[in-house]
Amino acid sequence: MTVFLTVLRWLAFVLCLCGWFCLTAHLTKLKSSFIPVVTICTLTLALFNCGMLHWLQPAAWILFFAGIGLLFFYVVFALFRRFSFSFFLSPGMVFFFIASAVFIPILWGVHYYHYDNFSHWGTVLFEMLYFNDFPTPETIVVFRDYAPGTTSFLYWFCSVVGQSEDVALMGQALFSCAALSPLFFRVRKVRSFRFFAYAVLSLVLVSLLVYDDGTLQVYNLLVDALIGFLAVSAWFLRESYRDRPLLAWAFMTPILTFLILVKSNAVLLLVLFALFLFYDSRKASLPEWKRWAFLIPFAGAGLWNYFWGCYREITYGTDTDSYAFHGIVETFRERTPAFYVDLVKTFWDKITDLSKIYVVFFVVLNLMVVGALMLLRYRKKDCRYLFRTWLAANGLMVGYSLALLFMYGFIMAVGEAQVLAAFERYMMTPTILFAAILAEALIFSFYDILERRSFPVRFLPLCISLLLFALISDQAVQLVHRPDFSSTERGLVMDTLQQAAQIIPRNSKVAMFNGERGRRDMYYYLMMYELKTRACFDLDFGYPEYEIPVDVKMLRDYDYLIISAKHYRIVSELIRAGYDVQWKNGCSVYRIKPTQNGSLYIYPADMNQSS
Repeated sequence: MTVFLTVLRWLAFVLCLCGWFCLTAHLTKLKSSFIPVVTICTLTLALFNCGMLHWLQPAAWILFFAGIGLLFFYVVFALFRRFSFSFFLSPGMVFFFIASAVFIPILWGVHYYHYDNFSHWGTVLFEMLYFNDFPTPETIVVFRDYAPGTTSFLYWFCSVVGQSEDVALMGQALFSCAALSPLFFRVRKVRSFRFFAYAVLSLVLVSLLVYDDGTLQVYNLLVDALIGFLAVSAWFLRESYRDRPLLAWAFMTPILTFLILVKSNAVLLLVLFALFLFYDSRKASLPEWKRWAFLIPFAGAGLWNYFWGCYREITYGTDTDSYAFHGIVETFRERTPAFYVDLVKTFWDKITDLSKIYVVFFVVLNLMVVGALMLLRYRKKDCRYLFRTWLAANGLMVGYSLALLFMYGFIMAVGEAQVLAAFERYMMTPTILFAAILAEALIFSFYDILERRSFPVRFLPLCISLLLFALISDQAVQLVHRPDFSSTERGLVMDTLQQAAQIIPRNSKVAMFNGERGRRDMYYYLMMYELKTRACFDLDFGYPEYEIPVDVKMLRDYDYLIISAKHYRIVSELIRAGYDVQWKNGCSVYRIKPTQNGSLYIYPADMNQSS
């Protein structure tokens, strides 16, 4: 029954989107492959604005019922032959619906695994779903400078479909499919080799969600790949409307604006896009005063980023966690010449390591393009589009990589910068864009320039995609091969934490000790996510390196104690302090109860004892 209701709600949400798609098609005459991403980005920006005004919940339901109403309205219009739903049968739209549906069984019943879900992405979403608002000043969210861009859409999706982790992941997958639909903007028929070539290419790009650092993003709300997918949409909008640049810049505005609200490092892509659009404005046959219209997308991005900055200042005051400038000032003294020498050496090792998928794609695609250019020149064909795209793609890849090096060298904390923390994950953003635009240019060149349309020639574009798929087949298998949840770090403590949420009454005072790690790690953030986010306890977190705080009498002020896995030292310190502790191995929930002689009795809690 749960499966049936979830699928039914998913269909209701998609029908709502269809109503908005009809409105976009009617008002803009936008090419159908771009309708999903432009519409969803625009709607999410509207939700984001309402969230800053604390109208998130009513706005979400207004948009939902308005979408259903629009669909009914256009059905009536179609009955009177004043509207056509034929654009739903276009290759880009067909891909969007089929690919989004395919992710339902893939993601059904899965959980988040990655550390960042519990320190930020998953925590933001569940706080918004619980409070029906953006995170409050008392939020446990760590990175408060990150605008809740994708989370605004996921809040809407989960409000309609269901409030669970697998549903949230389905929502992110649906957004990703919308961002990949523009790959099909040149395809005319669904039943063609060309459609299947781009379908395989989209599978290649989705397979890049399995990063070289072991992160399986399809089971996480991390946004590095989504940033790349959105950049792909913006790039192909630019290509599709190159002869009408003002229209291209207008349609790119919601995408590039939304991009800056996904994650702050998307500004790197905005800078690169600004350079390309400036070039387009110089080449366009427009009056001088109209050429400055290329700034429209970036004015939109700057405006919404300013709104978010004002909201953050009003809501959080100065209590923010920004890398920008603060990191430069605070950590610059630690950056010695030796630090930069080691940093450049580590960077060089990573960008020349042929075991990394982003290096493999860079080398193989460049070799394929060089071979294609030689063949096309030999056949005396026009290869300017392929050559221009090749230069642009390499410029994007190199420019983004150097920008990351600058970020590690001057902005990121020294400890993370020394090891180039999460470099493989960050590199997937330019790799997705690089692979998409170069592979599309190759397919377009071979299919449209060669004269003959025999079976081998028509099969050639699909061969290009299949070759790229062969490079990443291992990652593709991991998309459908679920990890054993019980063996993951989260699975080891999940049962205890869920039990704690059931055992500990609301408004209890809870103390928690985070093991012997001495830092805020997976256990720390996972316990915050599982306990404080949804249970709303008055929860104090201690994470001592070797021992609990000296003043162990502080436990008299608490009702419950949570001790994470393998923290034997805490128990020995409690016993040494004179507490009567019944130790239970592993991550456990304890009840703190005063005894008649004035001491404390600390024993493992269960449902019967807590009641």
